[in-house]
Amino acid sequence: MLSAKKNRHAGINYARLTDQQLRHKARLEQRTGQFAVDQHEVRETAKTAIAATLDSVFDAIADTPEAVEFFGLFVKHATLANAKKIVAHDDCPQIVAEELQQRLDDSASSRKQKSQARTAPAKSGGVSES
Repeated sequence: MLSAKKNRHAGINYARLTDQQLRHKARLEQRTGQFAVDQHEVRETAKTAIAATLDSVFDAIADTPEAVEFFGLFVKHATLANAKKIVAHDDCPQIVAEELQQRLDDSASSRKQKSQARTAPAKSGGVSES
């Protein structure tokens, strides 16, 4: 009786590759690595272009609701350390700085409450010390 398995091709046995096949494999790996390098360079070039354009964007959105939204997004997604630096920027609207300060105050208050809850003495479970 025939096996129920479909015709499957065996995987590549790299130990049995010929010298020519190994050279082809090496070229493919090198080219694949170059794709990653090329994509990285495109991304870095785009980031540089964005950075070079930021001052013009700041001038264009100065004193508009877009400025609040723009800086608010940066502050929202930044670490707290970076968010503090962002709100120190001359073009950052005061309301964004105030919202960050409120967030910091709420965070500090929450941490203080959690700390107090952890250090509060545990209630006795009905066991008396005698």
